[in-house]
Amino acid sequence: VYINSGGTFTCQGTSKAYLQGKTMWPDPQRLTNADHTISVHDGTRVILATPTAARTITVEQATDPPINGERIDFELYQPGGVGTYYEIKREGSGNYIARLDGYDGGGNIVQGRCSIQFEGGVWRLMGGIGLSAIGTDA
Repeated sequence: VYINSGGTFTCQGTSKAYLQGKTMWPDPQRLTNADHTISVHDGTRVILATPTAARTITVEQATDPPINGERIDFELYQPGGVGTYYEIKREGSGNYIARLDGYDGGGNIVQGRCSIQFEGGVWRLMGGIGLSAIGTDA
């Protein structure tokens, strides 16, 4: 099946039709101020509550395996106090990918964001803002 940006698709080179409709996105995962274990299959956009302590988000990769290329975007709209953050880890690892705290390098509040992508059987950091640390699993 071939799909082009003009709204047509071709199936085995023999059939064409015009696609109409709306682009829909699944609801984001809204996590509370706590430790969580999540799966990419529960949603690819994760909105984090304001942390009151160091919290851990473990992303499944063995229990509920993702497909290479799948991505999860984390958003932290309101950071907590200094020293509070979300540590994003992959399932089965003692290390972390990144710590998202919502502060820039100068101590100013920013809307923290980061993305991870599944590559070669593990989650990898794609980039972000408001990260207090990048871990060895990045």
